[in-house]
Amino acid sequence: MRKRLILALMIFGIPVILQGQQDEVKIEDNQTILKSIFFGGGSAYIDEKQLAELKEFIYAVENINRYEILVHSYTDNIGSRHYNQWLSQQRSEAVIWELDQLDIPIDLLLKADFGEDNPIYSNNTYEGKLSNRRVDVILRPLSF
Repeated sequence: MRKRLILALMIFGIPVILQGQQDEVKIEDNQTILKSIFFGGGSAYIDEKQLAELKEFIYAVENINRYEILVHSYTDNIGSRHYNQWLSQQRSEAVIWELDQLDIPIDLLLKADFGEDNPIYSNNTYEGKLSNRRVDVILRPLSF
């Protein structure tokens, strides 16, 4: 399922390093890096496991001030479009709050709340719905 996301980013010419929960965290400068934070259905709560992974991801990045941070939030398609847009906003705000607690320079942050629109994974399957309940934290190198 992540193959579609990788493919989409590569089509736009963005080299990507994905950080999975079992991957060794090794981040090099000048790479776009993505970490997904997953949520329960109808929830904007970041559980301890997801929070620990977010912290590990952020702390592994050297010279984080050389990156802009994109926060893209998604939901599955359960519920109304209006509710899912609201939930998407709540999820991104929860992640941004946690990033702020880590003293991440928020002035370099761009947020997009997609709700149920533009899903990467199919909402026709249980696994797809689980995968769409997420916020992607994307670190993109700044161009000087």
